[in-house]
Amino acid sequence: MGMNFNLIKQYAAEISITNDLLEIGSDRGEGSTLVLSDIAFANQKILHSVDMSAEIISANSEKYHGKSIKFYSIKGEDFLDKYTDLKFSIVLLDNFDWNWWGEEHPPDFLKDQRDTYRSKFQLEMTNTNSQIAHLMQAIKLTNMLAKQCVIVCDDTFLTSNLTYDGKSGAAVPYLLTLGFTPHITNAGVILVRK
Repeated sequence: MGMNFNLIKQYAAEISITNDLLEIGSDRGEGSTLVLSDIAFANQKILHSVDMSAEIISANSEKYHGKSIKFYSIKGEDFLDKYTDLKFSIVLLDNFDWNWWGEEHPPDFLKDQRDTYRSKFQLEMTNTNSQIAHLMQAIKLTNMLAKQCVIVCDDTFLTSNLTYDGKSGAAVPYLLTLGFTPHITNAGVILVRK
């Protein structure tokens, strides 16, 4: 679907940005890294951009050279285990793509991505595994979040049954227990804690 990442600026203006920024799932042409790095620069902070794909990290390192960004080619959960001393005021959870098309007719790019995950990372790219990854990231982030914080959950939505689904469908209820307020957008959920 694709989040309008400029919405992050709107919600970031509601908090005091005292710590760095994090994106798990580096930019693949949607604009998240640019928006987040601009916020980081304006607040004299660093954006930590994390992605399992060394190719994406290499391309973005070159594309965004000179910006307030540190790039990491590592699984999101492993990054959070390794850098527990970091704290974040803004977090984007946007890795591990969601299959909107169903198992019978996934598009070619998703089939290719699944093959890559399977061969390179020994990981099955399913919607359930996507939700597990995002929930694990939310849990590991618990003590790394600033008091005032914005968390953007891309490809996450509120169902007609008033439950959350999509990538962070399991993570949102957990984050709500930490005092966040949800804001539903056309392509995700933005959580704010003031």
